[in-house]
Amino acid sequence: EGDTVITNKGISAHAKGSQDMVVYIPIQQSSEHGYLYINHEEHKPNPLLGDGGGGTVFEVIKKNGEWTVISSFNAVDFSTVGETFRNCGGTLTPKGTILTTEEEFPLSNVEILNRFGITDTSDFEGKPKYLNYGWMIEVDPLTHKAIRKMKNFGRYRHEDAQCMPDGKTIYLTADNKPSIIFKFVANEKWNYNTGQLYAYQQSADGESGSW
Repeated sequence: EGDTVITNKGISAHAKGSQDMVVYIPIQQSSEHGYLYINHEEHKPNPLLGDGGGGTVFEVIKKNGEWTVISSFNAVDFSTVGETFRNCGGTLTPKGTILTTEEEFPLSNVEILNRFGITDTSDFEGKPKYLNYGWMIEVDPLTHKAIRKMKNFGRYRHEDAQCMPDGKTIYLTADNKPSIIFKFVANEKWNYNTGQLYAYQQSADGESGSW
């Protein structure tokens, strides 16, 4: 938090804080040379990096047992998806993109302004701004840009996710008490834009369950 990050527009800014998920992304399958992606679980106004949460990507290499940062710290651009909100957990997909969570479920524009300090409450994609938060977001770590909000994964307090090697199945968790475990199954491999979302129902005795 506070280190210098570079935006996609070449602007220097202070890195956001409240770091949460850290993901290692290998370069050419290497376990000693890759990128680190870090989530920022914030919901503060920020005129340079965008209001709300965020992410940072940078390149690292391991030499003689020591890890070294060998690139600038790059702020992820979430502007094309209407910014993001309290990025908590997430996962690396088999195709090399990041799925980052939004761990908050605002109930109104008044709440995102007065409680969370989100200054832009204008409609986004024809809907009230508060409905743009509470999703998961796919991010390209190489271009440092958000690709899309994954509406097919459901809108709730996303806590974490885990992708299966089949390229179709993703398990998702909610940060609620009591909570729900979800499963999303894509119609096509590597394409998470369409598919079916399931919730797990456990039996009363806890010994079995169904989706």
